[in-house]
Amino acid sequence: MAKDKHKGKMEVAADRGRQTGMTAGTGWKGWLLKERDIFLKHRIVFILLGLRLPGDLGGYPSLKLALQVWHYYMTLMFSVLCIGFLFGVIIDHGEYVITAILYSMLGVLSCSCVFTKYLTVYHHRHDVADLIAFLRDVKADTTLGKFTYCLSIFYEGMAVCMRFMILLKIAQHGKWQLVMPFWTPYSKKEPIVMVATAVFVQCSAAIKTFTNFFIDTLFLLMANQLCHKFLILKSSFELVGLSEGEKRSRLASRRCLRFPDLADESIFRSCVIEHVRLIKAVEKYETILNRLFLPQVVNAFLTLCIVMFSCSQAENMVKEVIQCIPLTNTAFLQLFVSCFSGELIKSRYNDILDASYSNGWYDTSERLKSSILITQTYATRPKVL
Repeated sequence: MAKDKHKGKMEVAADRGRQTGMTAGTGWKGWLLKERDIFLKHRIVFILLGLRLPGDLGGYPSLKLALQVWHYYMTLMFSVLCIGFLFGVIIDHGEYVITAILYSMLGVLSCSCVFTKYLTVYHHRHDVADLIAFLRDVKADTTLGKFTYCLSIFYEGMAVCMRFMILLKIAQHGKWQLVMPFWTPYSKKEPIVMVATAVFVQCSAAIKTFTNFFIDTLFLLMANQLCHKFLILKSSFELVGLSEGEKRSRLASRRCLRFPDLADESIFRSCVIEHVRLIKAVEKYETILNRLFLPQVVNAFLTLCIVMFSCSQAENMVKEVIQCIPLTNTAFLQLFVSCFSGELIKSRYNDILDASYSNGWYDTSERLKSSILITQTYATRPKVL
């Protein structure tokens, strides 16, 4: 009986491997193959940031406790950064000009935005874990899907390059000076205190940057995966009412759902079940994205306003504008990624109405026609994120 049970588990693993393009394995190699999904990088980064998702590291209670403590430290660190930059704005040390105060305000805005996103993901970590578990078993291999993958990699690479350029600029100056005004109660004439403060600020800024960018790319990839599942569902809906030969021909050339048989009732039932699952996933995604979008927009808009005002007040405006190009591009790209994610889902969500009408529903039974009408009626409701 134990052997049959083990055989059943292996068959399930092999079936999942055929769906995802992976093969079943045993031991640590099998674990790596099973966990090799597009969200693995984000899950590892989240663990390093103290955002452990439910189900990760389930067999290591001591490590889970350590990560919980690390999460509290990260929460405290973001608070200290916000307060430090805020003091850099409101306290006059006699050495800050208007440009320095404006850049300190940028620190307050960016830290507050990232802190809000960090807490939002933490409070919705169960929904995030459910979405990852639901979406990681497919690979979006369409042209749009590949473009979205490349966009996420470019977005993350830009974050790494931006932090590297800042550290390189500090190294070229030969001083452990603060890039932005940061208030500290200690004397800046003490070298040890100055170096320790600079290291804290730069490490914190690096963590802040990775938190911001990886949360954005996580939800961008989620939107991409949801769109691909909607595309698969659309192809499956279009099989209803066709002859068995046409169904087999389309199944051989398109990616569709798995059906118990090729009867119209079985196909439609599988499509409706998947449609309901996708609707629930989109609702979870929408709830989290709506909470992330407002701080993203406020931060990007105010950042652009402050940077443009700072450039207008500089003596060498051209040089200041060139130096601010990476920052402005980042702000625009953050807005683009957020809006692009919503548009992806909205476009694919509304395709279900076309798919449920463009199939052979007119050749099905009266009972199935009534069921398809219910789907068409529900699909007429536009989805706006």
